[in-house]
Amino acid sequence: MRIWLFILLAFLQAGCSKDTAAPVQPENESRPNIIWLVAEDLSAIELGSYGNASALTPNLDRLALEGTRYPNTFATTPVCSPTRSSFITGMHNTTINAHNHRSHVGPKSPYQTGYVLPDPVKIVPQIFQEAGYTTAIWGKTDYNFNWTESYDYDFQTETSGEAKGWEEVTQHEPFFVQVQFRETHRDWDGNERVTDRSQIEIPPIYPDTPEVREAWGEYLDDLASLDRKVGALLARLEEDGLADNTVVVFFSDHGREMPRGKQWVYDGGIHVPLIIRLPDEETPGTVDEQLISNVDISAVSLDLAGIEVPGYFDGRSFMDPATEPRDHVIATRDRDDETFDRVRAVRTDRYKYIRNYYPELPWTQYNHYIEQIKEDGQTHYETFGIMRELHEAGELTDAQALFFAPQKPREELYDLADDPWETRNLADDPELQTVLGDLRGKLDSWVESPHPDLGWRDKGAVPEDGTRLFVINQNAGDPTLVDIATTVDDLDGLACSLRVEYSLDGGASWHRAAMTDAYSAEYGEVAINNDSDFQLSGIETHQAGANTVRLQWNTQSSANGSGALTEPSYDQVLVRTTQSNGEVEREPQVSTHGFFRQFPAVVVDDSPLELRFN
Repeated sequence: MRIWLFILLAFLQAGCSKDTAAPVQPENESRPNIIWLVAEDLSAIELGSYGNASALTPNLDRLALEGTRYPNTFATTPVCSPTRSSFITGMHNTTINAHNHRSHVGPKSPYQTGYVLPDPVKIVPQIFQEAGYTTAIWGKTDYNFNWTESYDYDFQTETSGEAKGWEEVTQHEPFFVQVQFRETHRDWDGNERVTDRSQIEIPPIYPDTPEVREAWGEYLDDLASLDRKVGALLARLEEDGLADNTVVVFFSDHGREMPRGKQWVYDGGIHVPLIIRLPDEETPGTVDEQLISNVDISAVSLDLAGIEVPGYFDGRSFMDPATEPRDHVIATRDRDDETFDRVRAVRTDRYKYIRNYYPELPWTQYNHYIEQIKEDGQTHYETFGIMRELHEAGELTDAQALFFAPQKPREELYDLADDPWETRNLADDPELQTVLGDLRGKLDSWVESPHPDLGWRDKGAVPEDGTRLFVINQNAGDPTLVDIATTVDDLDGLACSLRVEYSLDGGASWHRAAMTDAYSAEYGEVAINNDSDFQLSGIETHQAGANTVRLQWNTQSSANGSGALTEPSYDQVLVRTTQSNGEVEREPQVSTHGFFRQFPAVVVDDSPLELRFN
């Protein structure tokens, strides 16, 4: 990413625009500026204006009193790159094939790999530029597709929350600016300790321990720091005489980085704040209860700027009285980091319906981002590690222990009026079968109805092309076994075979990984023959990418290509699969960016190999 291109200053002073952008017209002076203030990993209920008495957010609370607060706003997905792909395009991430976290990863950069948006989709700053706006972004982009930085943003810097180059932008009105605030993203440290830990109300889905209180306090300390930066920027708007012609939009990409938050479609992961202050606010302090998806933020921003909202948008301009209010929003989750899953949710003003397409996979699949060990010995998600230890000791409440169940239910239904923390699954309640059927129908309609311009609505059944995705966990009952999930893709109903291999030298050489058990989500037991080149056979799928194969690798079996893994201390073990339909052998694309797992393997004395994930 670029830092500010100050060399463009002379160019801008000359009043020129780039060849690809529309020329600035004099009437643009009367058009409002649009500023997005985008927080990371912040749930709505953490703000003071949303009822959190422990939050120190005076500037954001004042913004809510000066504008309108939208308490029923939800992200399309609970992880950064897919949800950012949504609100920057006004489209569901599944519709534009941006639904897997940091998908299309390749040699150009972790975030840009050659994948381009399908026609006619454009990113919002491009639309603003074509309408004569100067565009800028401070901080994170993290989109799951290529975007042309020289066109889509006039100014860009990696520094979040700091308006470097402010003067160069603001002297060229109208402008569209995104300011990203990283404070509430992990790690939570380095900020002033201002939150009274004793006064924090710990949600009942988490254990109330000193360690959890401390983690929550660090989170709220960082939120207070974010609030101070927002206050400074709003003051700058006033000082520069820009507030009277600037729309301010504050929201977050998704919810908090805690269990049942980020990466999960519960409200902790998708319920986000949204505050909009208009320069001519007629009814300040309004609370608008309508349901909003974060794809709507793009549409309403364009509408407020007097720019026609593209017809292909999934987003709606909800401030337009002619716009029909939503009666539900859709949320999705597919691959996050190396953790593969497919989950869909429908959220109304009262109910949440969740469909787990792979119920055999637990909520707590191993995820390196979550479980990596920090210098203090805690997991990256401290609360996750604490909860797991308490669960193993039998010290969690029933509501807290639900998260550690060995598998998920196929369907979940929650009455949020009575159960805001989503702990009582009512899918089997006979009195709610009508509600269940209605929400099932809403989801089926959304998944199956084609987009009028793109031809599909939900590409979530299809993982990244040509890539074998893995979920790897240490087997809870036997440390010599490693549980693996991988997908069968692009086979069009033909039976295929899988080869599973491991490497001890960073991928220079590969050895057969002996299987002890294999199960196809679609067809049940899978035949194993560790003596053959392709150990697993008879796997079928009638839809590309729709079948997950779960298997176990016995690290101590002599059937392994190099014998049992009994040598002391391997720095890393790599695992990959290759699949074949009898004609085409598909080698996996091995990538260090989450498409395969590497983990240390340690022998303790003469005991069986213990695989530890660090």
